Amino acid sequence: MKEQPKKLYRSKKDRIIAGVCGGLGKHFNVDPVLLRIVFVALTLINGAGVILYLILAIIVPNESNEKVTADKKGKIKEIAEEVTKGAQSVAGEVAKEAKSLASELQEKQGWFSDKRNLLGIIIILIGVVALLDQVLPMVFNWNIFWPMLIILVGVYIIFRK
Repeated sequence: MKEQPKKLYRSKKDRIIAGVCGGLGKHFNVDPVLLRIVFVALTLINGAGVILYLILAIIVPNESNEKVTADKKGKIKEIAEEVTKGAQSVAGEVAKEAKSLASELQEKQGWFSDKRNLLGIIIILIGVVALLDQVLPMVFNWNIFWPMLIILVGVYIIFRK
């Protein structure tokens, strides 16, 4: 089997300016820092380092997105898994706390939590008042009953919270 030759690309990971030294270092298995030193030395000696670097930056293509994308996808997948685990943990704790609060609230509301019970109590109170009016007409006054009923309902609404 014939091995395909390495292609020269500008590095997307190991770049300072345009990735030329990173790409050359990867292609020739040389530390990019050494190549950067060579380019700086050529620039200081006769200025050719800048010109050569610019030519290579224009001619040499960028590293293909496939390699970088695969690396990024792997990292993104790891991060997503960690976030998912954390979110599931938090959601479990929130659900537990919500169930606890709901059970406490049901215990506290008691008789008046059901609207039918409240309506039944009001109807019973009206019946008792009507009966008292028939039995003791002088003692019970309807003109006082309705304001008292409104006050009691208001007190109930305020204190049921």
